[in-house]
Amino acid sequence: MNARETYTEAEREFFAQWAETRARHRPAECHYAESGCWVTEGPPAAKRKNTMSCCISCGGAPVLRGRP
Repeated sequence: MNARETYTEAEREFFAQWAETRARHRPAECHYAESGCWVTEGPPAAKRKNTMSCCISCGGAPVLRGRP
């Protein structure tokens, strides 16, 4: 089972409410993909890479406040 299959429709709707907040932390590698985007889809579009969560589309980690 992959991460996308572990969330309910209600949870996905909840994640959608926070897309604007995630956009402020868009990974530097982002290429604005239409699917698999962590910014638009939320946690279902993230995977663990080392110790951080990264977008499954661009592979980038969310930019933290105060960091480029």
